[in-house]
Parts: sequence; structure tokens; C-alpha cells
Amino acid sequence: MNEERQMILKMLQEGKISVEEADALMQVTVDRDAVEEGEESTSDSERVGTEHAGNGTSDTEEDRGGGSAGEEFTAFEGFEDFGRGMAGKIGEALRSSIGEMLDSVSSSVREAQRGAFAEVKSASESIRRAFDRPTVRREAQGTFETTGADKVRLNNRWGDVTLVGCEGEEMEACVDLLVAAPDETHAAEVAEVVVPRFAVSDGTIDVDLENDPRDYEPAVRIQANWSIRCPARLAVAVACAGGDVSVSGMRGTNTQLASGSGDITTADVHSDVSLSTGSGAIEADEIEGELAVKSGSGSVRIVRVTGSVNVRTGSGDVELADLCCNALTLKTGSGDARCELTEAESAHIDCLTGSGDLELLLGESVGGQLEVRTGSGSVRCDIAADVREQSKRSWSATIPGGDAQFRIVTGSGDLRIRRR
Repeated sequence: MNEERQMILKMLQEGKISVEEADALMQVTVDRDAVEEGEESTSDSERVGTEHAGNGTSDTEEDRGGGSAGEEFTAFEGFEDFGRGMAGKIGEALRSSIGEMLDSVSSSVREAQRGAFAEVKSASESIRRAFDRPTVRREAQGTFETTGADKVRLNNRWGDVTLVGCEGEEMEACVDLLVAAPDETHAAEVAEVVVPRFAVSDGTIDVDLENDPRDYEPAVRIQANWSIRCPARLAVAVACAGGDVSVSGMRGTNTQLASGSGDITTADVHSDVSLSTGSGAIEADEIEGELAVKSGSGSVRIVRVTGSVNVRTGSGDVELADLCCNALTLKTGSGDARCELTEAESAHIDCLTGSGDLELLLGESVGGQLEVRTGSGSVRCDIAADVREQSKRSWSATIPGGDAQFRIVTGSGDLRIRRR
């Protein structure tokens, strides 16, 4: 099988031409081969006849020689025409295949955008309709003695939460209410009876709303923003549907904060901390304890942490600064990451980035065994290191100054390592 037919079959297998086009191209090669074989037979018989006839006149030989040259030139023109036709078919097949692929991708993107815009518009309309009615604003307050309890828990279905640790055993809760109802009188009546509620079970204080109309009046909507002062010794668990969460000054056993799409901010917390949001930003400052962070598409900024750090993000940028940790796990999909390690004695550092760049800044006392693997990104190390192994996709070295274990994997992002 000649090269042209192999090429045709390969194009057919890859879907670049149809069966009909492949058949037509095959027929062209068959016809051309038949013509060439006929020409070769004719040329052979003419050569044999010439040999048997002996020496002819010089004019006849020259005429025959000229005819043979003309046939070769004609065959060359036919092959050139075939090549141009083949190139045209290939180009047409490629243009058709690529065009269909681009049209499909563009259509999918447009459809996804329309769906996302429709969902956002629907949610906005629902919120607008809910509060595009007579509304009443009011603050409700409550206090509670926390002696004997070791944890405070609040699930806010709509609105923000701000919680601050304080001395003493008394908890103060203030909720800023925005009540929407079919008429202003009814909204005012609802606002008067909605107050903070405290319930204790197994050492946990649950904070909620007393007489929340959302439990029994579909026509009434409430937005509730909480401000709470509670004993710093308590553990904390706060969850919001879409509001922001801010917690500071706590010293309990653990602090758990979550939001569907809101931002999370925490500072001056001496406990194990867990932070999670769907699409909001996360900021943590001055944490003593184990820190675990999860974010779908929001940015993450963490400063001054003493303890282990575990950060996982989908597509947000990550900034980690002034970390004194014994373990660090960083995994991000497509965001850039900047990690600054002040101290990392005997630490295990595990960093994985999909398509974002990673910058690793090490303190003077931070060093150890470094293993790097990369897909298509570049690796740059500005620290004098003892390179053990180096290839196009991997890099192993010993960085002086410490005994940490580094494992870094990047997809298509660049990696840079330097001193602080």
C-alpha cells in the first residue's frame, strides 16, 4: 500500500474526512496507478520493439526520445494535480473539523453563560420581590449566662455574623432585623416579637431567633445580621447561607466558620481553626493552632500562623505569609500562590498547583530536601542548593539551613524559590 493511501486511511480513522471523501481519494490513486502501470507497459513494449528493430534513423530516435519526455512530463503534471487535490481535501477536512469543534465550544460557553446569568437574575428577582414591600428595621438584644457551657453555635439562614471574644461569663447578642411583609403594620408587629433565643444542650449554646416568621409565614421575609460578644474560652461554630462571617479574640478548643458564598475573616484566635466558603474570600491573621481552609473560587490570605496549615482552593489566588508551621499542605487548581515560611523545623511541605505560578520564600533557618516535578512550567531557585538530580520535568536538591521535607508539583505554572 503506497503512502498516499496510508495517509487517506489515517485521515479517515481520525475523522478528518468522510467515508465518501476517502473513497473518492482512493479511486483517484487507483486510477492514477493504473495509468502509470499502462504507461510503463507501453514504454517497455516500445523499448523491446526498438531493440528488435535494430538501429533506426537518427530522426526517429530523436522523435521517440521527445515523445518519452513528453509522457514523463504529462505524468508529472498529473501527479502535481493529484497533490494539489489531496492538499485541498486535507485543508477542507481540517477547516471543517476545527470549525465544528470551535462552534461546539462556543455554543457550550454561550449556553453556560446564559444559564448562569439566568440563575443570578432569578435569585436577584426573588430577593428584590421579597424586600420590594413595606419593610421595618429594628434591633433586638439579649443576654445569657454561659457558666457550664463550652461551645456557642449559630446557624444564620440569611445575613452576616460578627463574633468577638471577651472576658467574663455573660454573652451579649444583638441582631439587626430587616422585616418585609405585605403591609407595614404587619411588618412592625413581626419585628416587635422577634428576639434572640438561647438554648443549651450538652454544653452547647444554640443562638437563634424567637418567633421567626419564616417558620410559619411564607409572605414574611427577614434579614438578620448578628453581633455577638461571648466568653473567649468558648468553642465556636458559625454557619451562614450567604452572609459574611467575622470572628476574633477566641481561645476555645476549636473555631469552625462556614459560609455558602460570603467572605470569612478571623483574627487573634488561639485554637484549631476550620474555615470554609463556596465562592467568598478568606482571611486569617494571627492563628495559634491547626488551620484548615477550603475555598471554591475565592482568594485566600493567611498571615502569622503557628501550627499546621492545610489550604485547598479551586481557582482563587493564595497568599501565605509569616508561617511558623510543622506541616503545610497547599493545593490550588488555577490560582497563583505565594508562600512565605519563617520557620519550618522538621516540617513536611506539600504544594500542588494546577496552572498557577508558585513562589516559595524561605527564612534563613528554613531548608531541607526538595523534590520538584513540573508539567510545562519553569523552575528557578535563587538559593545556593546542592542539586542531586535534574531533568526536563523533575528537580531534586538539598537546600542548606534546615531539615524540612519539600514536595512540590506544578502543572503548567512556574516555580520560583528564594530567601525572604
